[in-house]
Amino acid sequence: MTTNSKELQTISPESEITKKDFWKCFRRSCTLDSSWNYERMQNLAFAYMMAPIIRRLYKDEDKRADALKRHMEFMSVTPHISTLLVGVAGAMEEENAKNKGFDAASINAVKSSLMGPILFFLIINIPHFVLRYICLDKGFKYGAQFFKDLSMSNVVSKVTEAASMLGLMVIGGMTAANVYFELPIMIGSGEWAEPLQSYLDEIMPCLLPALLFLLMYWLIGKKVKTTTLLLSIIVVCIVLAFVGIV
Repeated sequence: MTTNSKELQTISPESEITKKDFWKCFRRSCTLDSSWNYERMQNLAFAYMMAPIIRRLYKDEDKRADALKRHMEFMSVTPHISTLLVGVAGAMEEENAKNKGFDAASINAVKSSLMGPILFFLIINIPHFVLRYICLDKGFKYGAQFFKDLSMSNVVSKVTEAASMLGLMVIGGMTAANVYFELPIMIGSGEWAEPLQSYLDEIMPCLLPALLFLLMYWLIGKKVKTTTLLLSIIVVCIVLAFVGIV
């Protein structure tokens, strides 16, 4: 079996970590909050991110186990900058694998210092405020011309029409999923009796919820207060349930 040379290409001439390991860590960084727990927060996912590096650096199973245990300690970091900690920890793990005099306890010490709030404010907030300024500045400069160009190209009307269609589809789906109104009244007698609701469903599934929704929509259009509608629905439902209609 031949090995692809690209898979064995290292991230630097002096490192054993390959680019394949690099991209594995990068992809796994997207799962940082997938196994969050109250005791050690992101430790499981961080160890999962470190696993390709540990597998590459340590051939001995016991040393691999020790390395994974190191990264099972408490971990809490903003996901967007978590790869920085993986890179630093990976470099320290490689030094630990090469240098027998290296203090492995320093790996977690450095990790703990890097996952503090100062790093978050520097890496997240500085670009964030720069972006705020740029967006505001460009918005004032190009906003009016942008919408003028859009109106001339008829794009706005098309987007509005598409958004309206999507909105109606969402409202219809929410009505069918969240409005429950069925009639348990039986039609016929004996073993041939069928619930009235089954006949209504054959005409149109969710017909009664749709009619109820249209009624509420019409009443709101007549300026009836939503509080009045809500209380009225509660009273009507209690009465209909008491007499066995619903």
